[in-house]
Amino acid sequence: MKVAWIKQHEPDFSVKSMCRFMSVSRSAYYGWLERPQIAIEKDDAELVEVIKTLF
Repeated sequence: MKVAWIKQHEPDFSVKSMCRFMSVSRSAYYGWLERPQIAIEKDDAELVEVIKTLF
């Protein structure tokens, strides 16, 4: 959850400062970016888009 928030706000703040604030190592964040999404994460992303469209 923390790393997803960091990814979402990457254009606004530096990764280094967000990782420090959220107590996440930068290597963990970049490792998370590199790993493939699992099926449930893909489903969640699709549902988020549907919810945004409805509201």
